[in-house]
Amino acid sequence: ALISGLSGEKERWTKQSKEFEAQLGRLVGDVLLASAFLSYSGPFNQEFRSILLDNWKEELKLRNIPFSSNINLIEMLAEATTISEWNLQGLPNDELSVQNGIIVTKATRYPLLID
Repeated sequence: ALISGLSGEKERWTKQSKEFEAQLGRLVGDVLLASAFLSYSGPFNQEFRSILLDNWKEELKLRNIPFSSNINLIEMLAEATTISEWNLQGLPNDELSVQNGIIVTKATRYPLLID
């Protein structure tokens, strides 16, 4: 029973290993998008931030740099518990406010934000 149980785990581990390998291949592009977001999107509204992200994705495609097509910068840059704590402290739960919170907490200098 133990041996057959472990064979099922081998399949899961093999599948998970392949997914990790794929994630590693996309890591450079994902980090580049996150860095660009943190560096350049602060002064802009939600609509223009989305346009910037789409433009950056097109640039990555042109340069053959792999990235996650369904990247969620909020999930990548902040933990759900941190965002919940911000909400408890009065930060609205909309995407723009959460993104602004991420920019403020991740910035090494004083960020420019327009809300």
